Amino acid sequence: LSATIEQVQVNFGGTAQDYLANPSADIRVLPTFDCRSGNKALLIEANRSFKGRYSDDLTQAEWVKTGLSATIDAVSLTNTPCSRLTATTADATAIQTITTTNTLKLMSVFIKRVTGVGAISLTLDGGATWEDVTSQVTTDKYNRIIVAGLGVSYGIKLSSANDVVDVC
Repeated sequence: LSATIEQVQVNFGGTAQDYLANPSADIRVLPTFDCRSGNKALLIEANRSFKGRYSDDLTQAEWVKTGLSATIDAVSLTNTPCSRLTATTADATAIQTITTTNTLKLMSVFIKRVTGVGAISLTLDGGATWEDVTSQVTTDKYNRIIVAGLGVSYGIKLSSANDVVDVC
């Protein structure tokens, strides 16, 4: 087990947004200072990798879309282009199947609602089950949403037609 201190990170509220990749370390350690409480904290995370492709570009063919359109009309937290999803029907989905074993997975995605009020859900099993993450999504900023489960696919569902979200 190895650890690397990478940088000081300041958290002004909500979910910390600055996650740095360090492929040479098994564990990422980011010292933090929580500005809400004034408490010092230590964020420790295991290294993870996205097993799919095009996590910021859901316009790609690897993302099978049903009842929604995907465009590159959004800007991520790091000022890079990312996907805007518009539901054209109810229960619109974008799902990507990955070539890996059916083992425990984490899906981490940044989502910001643009318009609409319908449910937003994520899946790790091709849509057999969906986790409603609506309460974690806001219109004023991206929120990091994490779901865990068994499966061989990643997906997002917008329950109401005409809802729009930015995903990166």
